[in-house]
Amino acid sequence: NQMLVLDLVWKAWDKTEFFVNPSLEIGMGYEFNGTGGAYDPYYSRLSYRGGANFTQLAYQEIPQYQGSIGLGLPLGKSDKMLDLAFVYGHRGDLETYGFSEDYLKMVFSVTGISHWGKSRRSR
Repeated sequence: NQMLVLDLVWKAWDKTEFFVNPSLEIGMGYEFNGTGGAYDPYYSRLSYRGGANFTQLAYQEIPQYQGSIGLGLPLGKSDKMLDLAFVYGHRGDLETYGFSEDYLKMVFSVTGISHWGKSRRSR
């Protein structure tokens, strides 16, 4: 019920010159899913997430850093979840790029397991 992820993306702006003005993204994250079943206490079914990200786009060349924390809240006895996440990010540098920006995002999403292709009897 745990997952650790590391992601690296490198893209060249020009396909003939791989190292000329590339785009770079590095991300990592961790998730812990609660081990409780449908009838166990609510707190034992929660999911916890955290992550960090660095991005430098080819056409901007402005570095961006992000960190996030999240929580998955089970909806009823089903496999559906309400996911909440808070993302803090920083972009630019006042001395180098002429601007500096900090931002905070709050993200909501609903996830679930679909029953497509299953008959009502086997659900």
